[in-house]
Amino acid sequence: MGYNRAYIKMNNKILILILMAIGFTTALSSCKKDEEPDNETKIVVPEGALPHLFSVSPTKKVFFANGNLQYQASTNTWRFAANQWDTIGCGNILRSATYEGWIDLFSYGTSGYNGAVPYKFYGQYEDLPTNDISGTNYDWGGYNPISNAGNKAGLWRSLTYDEIRYMLYQRSFIGYSFGLGKLKLQNDSEMIGVFIFPDDSENYSDNYSSNVIKMSVSELEATGTVFLPYTGVINQMWSGSYFYDKDHLSVYLLGSPKCLEFVTGYLWPPTQSREYGCVRLVCDYKEQNNK
Repeated sequence: MGYNRAYIKMNNKILILILMAIGFTTALSSCKKDEEPDNETKIVVPEGALPHLFSVSPTKKVFFANGNLQYQASTNTWRFAANQWDTIGCGNILRSATYEGWIDLFSYGTSGYNGAVPYKFYGQYEDLPTNDISGTNYDWGGYNPISNAGNKAGLWRSLTYDEIRYMLYQRSFIGYSFGLGKLKLQNDSEMIGVFIFPDDSENYSDNYSSNVIKMSVSELEATGTVFLPYTGVINQMWSGSYFYDKDHLSVYLLGSPKCLEFVTGYLWPPTQSREYGCVRLVCDYKEQNNK
């Protein structure tokens, strides 16, 4: 399969690991070959975050989680996937209050607060939040500690509709700051997903809704690019039972009653509303804590 024109360049950013007495932090320094590094503010990257920043408003930046949100009902444990491209797939259908496996498809607002449990199948008209939940108790990261990302409630949250639209369409890029494409995994297989470039990236796409981007895992990690993998969805049959649909589309929930949807070869603007989807949380960047 051929690819339309896409622009993928290695950034001149170098990740420097600094060992400190209290643990590991990550800093970014802009360096050029044969030049002394400048005196940029060192950015402390939270545990579980990708090491680059994304503007979500003229005055606000966030870190993205380094993997999709996952939940284990038997231990009431939340975590981020080990890799950005990791997905659960058909195991989501096995969900129950005592299920010992992990799930990564959820209904909107099912943080566990006020009886909205993450393992339950909710119908379209059941009593779930209908307004913005970002940072509230209905937000998965607002209400719950993420075991491998700080392990404290309130550190993470979901993006609002306004924030994701700003990030996708209003940042200063030559072309689009995001797009569909294929990630080449280490076993040479390919995974379809949405790439979102960080603020300091020189990468861009000239057609966000086609599979124009192609990156390797090493390029993904070196550039700090977000990758939202194709996951499939859970659908309900006329009989009332549920099934996992791996071929129809992929859905990512927001902290607003909207979502980001895509299929092979097409990405919709974030305006749709769906019952089930994956979640990629963010952590707010606080500049005063990074000087």
